[in-house]
Amino acid sequence: GASLLAISTAIMVALILQYELSQAFGVVRDRDRRRFRDDDDERLPFRGARKGQVSEDFANSGIGSGRKEVDYYRDMAGRRTPLRYLNEETKLEMEQALGGYEEQRREDALKAKMKRLRPWDDESEDSDNIAPRRTSLKIGDTEWVRTEERKELWRPPLFRPRQQAIKLAGGSVGGPATRAADGKQKQKEQFPSSQRAKPVNLQRLAAQGLPQVNLYELEPKELEYYLTYELGLGTKRYKQIIHHVFFRGSEDIMSLEEFPKVLRKELDQLISIGSPTWKVLAERESKDGTAKRAYGVSEGHAIESVLMPYNDGRQTACVSSQVGCAMGCVFCATGQMGFKRHLTSAEIFEQAARWSARLKREGGKRKRLSSVVLLGMGEPLANLNNVLKAIRRINAELGIGMRHITISTVGLVPEIMRLAQEKLQVTLAISLHAATDEERSKLLPMNRRYPIKSVMEAAAHYQQVTGRRISFEWTLIAGKNDSEEQARMLGKLIETHVPGAHVNLIPLNPTEGFSGGPTQFEASRKFVDMLATYGVEATVRVRRGIDIDAGCGQLAERATAEYKAQDETKPAELALADVGS
Repeated sequence: GASLLAISTAIMVALILQYELSQAFGVVRDRDRRRFRDDDDERLPFRGARKGQVSEDFANSGIGSGRKEVDYYRDMAGRRTPLRYLNEETKLEMEQALGGYEEQRREDALKAKMKRLRPWDDESEDSDNIAPRRTSLKIGDTEWVRTEERKELWRPPLFRPRQQAIKLAGGSVGGPATRAADGKQKQKEQFPSSQRAKPVNLQRLAAQGLPQVNLYELEPKELEYYLTYELGLGTKRYKQIIHHVFFRGSEDIMSLEEFPKVLRKELDQLISIGSPTWKVLAERESKDGTAKRAYGVSEGHAIESVLMPYNDGRQTACVSSQVGCAMGCVFCATGQMGFKRHLTSAEIFEQAARWSARLKREGGKRKRLSSVVLLGMGEPLANLNNVLKAIRRINAELGIGMRHITISTVGLVPEIMRLAQEKLQVTLAISLHAATDEERSKLLPMNRRYPIKSVMEAAAHYQQVTGRRISFEWTLIAGKNDSEEQARMLGKLIETHVPGAHVNLIPLNPTEGFSGGPTQFEASRKFVDMLATYGVEATVRVRRGIDIDAGCGQLAERATAEYKAQDETKPAELALADVGS
């Protein structure tokens, strides 16, 4: 027992002595030992240095910070060498090694943080640097490319199919991200947000006699740049104009009460809400609430568009895509008048924008445009480029969802295939009207170029690519295509080629150039029941606006004299006025 006590006492004395010596000489404990790398990348322990014995940078390096300073250096063998015995060259090597160690430590910390925050980035084990990020990957037959739509470190990157990324970017995809980022950068350079609007003498500008700029013709960025910088109104005035035009439905610059009267007069000579060349030739309202407008457009032509209110609060605008139509459908008033010209994307958009503005003025937030159908004058797919641009603007600027936009066609197969590649969520309505090529060619001459089989194949492709249900339009003509046998052939056709499609049954609306009559209720009911036996859903549409020639197939360009005659006979229903009045 005495010997054990003696041994314990000796150990205790040795530990106390070691501690006292370390305090006296400033030696750091082994667990606090720091290391640096020499020229051979060997990790060597280093305990720091006492200020004044080495350079200031070396002393302020942070090693031993918060601890008692020491004056020894240990090599790999553990031998201690007082720093005062080291020559200047050795000290310099130690300083460089220490700097390399600190830099390496910072890089390691950064790599660890990036790996923790962005584990999806590739990292090479053979390199100290972070490897380039993965820019594309292939899953099955589909190539996915990385986009720069998410820039936060904590968000995973967004990959899109290459074709979709190209469509969003408006060009090819290349580099570590899609061209969408490049497009945004170019747009940012074109319309610099940091650029301050310079004052513009609007009075002098108006005195030059320049034509008025239609605000509906300008896309959002163009509109912002024109109002903010070219007219020098600044961001605040620009936002006020946008609020009045798209949220309050203003159609007159003089109604902008927030603006000084002098400024409103100057702006009224420079800009217009709606085309200054359009004339409202006639505006009529049906007994069922359907409203129709006839606009006099450039080149002496006229177009018609319709607004259809429903009891559940929905408001649907039917707009035209052409002046006239070249398809020649025998029972359609537009087809009977022939083709005059295409409408521009701005002219298509403006029709919907004007109906939206009217609803805003009438009901504020309680009334809004719910959907848009391109079932008016013209064949939309024959004017596809302008139609696509217009529906994208209707979606973005008027807030109409893509699924609430319908495009009608007689069955232009190449354009249907192209529309499918756009992968828009719009509804495609194909005018069928007959189940055999012989009968359909009599009603729709375009069937001679694109027969029923090719149309059905294109419809099936569109439904498969977009995932959107196809609608077939079928005008019920008494004694021609409303029999149960016709319904049976139609049911087999849809069941075979486009299962799941929907059929819209539209009783014929009267036109001057066609002598047929509409199918009666009982025959329509039997037609629907026969289609149901093949699993095909069908809906008989309510005829709307018949008394004002606003029904499906009744829109046409009428002579200006006819509009004036209507105005004289029915002054309560028609209004002959300039745009914005």
